[in-house]
Amino acid sequence: MRIIDSLFGSREMDTRDYVLLTLIGASKLEKEVFAKDQVKEARKRIEELRVNDAIGSAITKAVKGFESMIAAILVTAVIIPTITSSS
Repeated sequence: MRIIDSLFGSREMDTRDYVLLTLIGASKLEKEVFAKDQVKEARKRIEELRVNDAIGSAITKAVKGFESMIAAILVTAVIIPTITSSS
């Protein structure tokens, strides 16, 4: 698979590969993409990409922001009906 070859060095990583790998790492989807024996090394390499580059850091922050926003929406969706029904 292209993304695996890109991360483990058998092909040159292009921008698309880089962005996709950074998203995989920020979303913690390494187990879904890589073989069981590759997950630990993949996490390590993706983390290096994420922390050593402005684009990787920005993608990680954006994913974390979306996760926070979704959590806030879910909490609101549960709390508001509970409050209004108990009034």
